[in-house]
Amino acid sequence: MVQRYVEEEFVNAETGYWIHADTAGAAALTGAAANGLVKLPGGWHLLGPAVERAHGLAAHAWYWDAAVQRLRRQNPDQSLLPGSAYWVWSPVSALVDLGVE
Repeated sequence: MVQRYVEEEFVNAETGYWIHADTAGAAALTGAAANGLVKLPGGWHLLGPAVERAHGLAAHAWYWDAAVQRLRRQNPDQSLLPGSAYWVWSPVSALVDLGVE
């Protein structure tokens, strides 16, 4: 199975996306408001909390450290931070509250 980048015309609430940008900037998104509740089947997920959250997911979270150009494991004693994205392993299905702004 070949996987490749797909350009999306619309973005969906509570769906993770990788975005390529040549320069720093901001973009306004409009649409349905997210309620912060995300159903995760077991496996790997891309998550970005809307508010600071401390829960068990941090024990299984990784983030991209742009300064050193590599993935780093999240400290399990720290919260997941808004404005950041994490690869999170969920060994079982779970309903996760990522909060709303």
